[in-house]
Amino acid sequence: MMKKVLAVALSAALILGFAQFLPTPNGSRVAAAAPAKSKTDASKAAQNKPKPAQDPRMAVLMANKNFLGGLSNKQMQEDYEYLWKTLRESYPFLGVAKRSGIDVDAVYKKYQSQVAATKDDLTFVNTVANAVENLQGLGHLSLFMSSGTYSYLLSTYGELQQSMPQLKAWYAALSNPKTLDAYTKLAGLEAKVIDVQKAQALGNPQSGNAQTPVSQGQTPAENITTKILTPDKIAYVKINSFGNEYIEKDGKILSDFYSKISGYDHLIIDITDNGGGNEEYWFDHIVAPNISKDLTQKQYNLFNVSANNKPYLAAADFLKDAKPVAELPDFPKMAKEDLKGLSSFTVNEKVMKPSGEKKAFNGKIWVLVNQNVYSSSEAFAMFCKSTGFATLVGTPTGGDGGGIDPAYVVLPNSGMVVRYSMLYGINPDGTNNEEYGTQPDFVSPTGESALDTCLKQIAQQK
Repeated sequence: MMKKVLAVALSAALILGFAQFLPTPNGSRVAAAAPAKSKTDASKAAQNKPKPAQDPRMAVLMANKNFLGGLSNKQMQEDYEYLWKTLRESYPFLGVAKRSGIDVDAVYKKYQSQVAATKDDLTFVNTVANAVENLQGLGHLSLFMSSGTYSYLLSTYGELQQSMPQLKAWYAALSNPKTLDAYTKLAGLEAKVIDVQKAQALGNPQSGNAQTPVSQGQTPAENITTKILTPDKIAYVKINSFGNEYIEKDGKILSDFYSKISGYDHLIIDITDNGGGNEEYWFDHIVAPNISKDLTQKQYNLFNVSANNKPYLAAADFLKDAKPVAELPDFPKMAKEDLKGLSSFTVNEKVMKPSGEKKAFNGKIWVLVNQNVYSSSEAFAMFCKSTGFATLVGTPTGGDGGGIDPAYVVLPNSGMVVRYSMLYGINPDGTNNEEYGTQPDFVSPTGESALDTCLKQIAQQK
């Protein structure tokens, strides 16, 4: 079964792009009321108050507000309704959203009325982004409002599909002509905003700290930090990301580190704040070198075979062995109401094989986690917990670590793309992994770091 390849937790800056400069729907921010003034005082104040200068970036956005070519309001409403129809049929986390305190129906109606009153492309895209954002990113849900994010995924899937044909469904969604055109136009708008920002910086050196609204950002020079905490006893490695771009380089660093510490008693692997990447990273460079026999993880994934999900499920080979939800074993803590929107399930057995004749590291392995462990790093936490490969320490993880890459909804008129996880992965007790994450073996008390908790547990073992 296909593993997650690019299910990264993209940062808000990458996903939202220039949206951070747009006003709220009514064009203003709500502020606390000031003491009442007389009419005369208020009139004088209004006359004397200088008008704030408009942000030049906002001026560029407003001058290009129909950057998609000028969608009709009917087209905007069609796109909005298409998105919600697809989410109701394909996205398995609406029940989780409701239990999290989100009034899903109220979100739909609020932004439906705003779209009905929208007159330009920029406001429409921002309104859809706000609607999606109100579901709090559950199950990777997000609208791509950065051409950098889109271009990165398009090029990466385009390259990977050459050797992994099962990724063609993802590439096909991103490379359709309507979407290519939309994000090409978005890139043009972003370039204009960046030009204005550069001009601002040249005219005002103090503005050099302003954030560029649309860019892929800078990746850290080093993704890994290694330390010897106690000579000959305790080693530590911090891994910031399981991203594709680090796999080859980090593999060599980790291999050398294992050789250096092979006789130590403890290895602490810190993946706190690791938002994911590619499961191949931890398959090849953490688990396989450090096991002496096969380890098997069994995971249940539920889904609905909807029109939008079906191409992805078929490409990932999830349909061949799928069974109806009615045949699902009874799990004591499963939210039964969530099953109403799910048609099928699979049992995924993930088998890890040793990469060498003997383990690279022979001591006990600990893995530090927190709420920001998500997606492919969450998959690693789940693997550790279910197989006993490592002991988890910290706070409950962020979840959504089971299965495959998020699917895409391509809005038919605008071509904009919304991503979402289509698999409802469950923990061994039946709780939803997106909702509850993975519970550590040792939970850090409030105010105590995962590392401190781990070191205390190690000290108690002496």
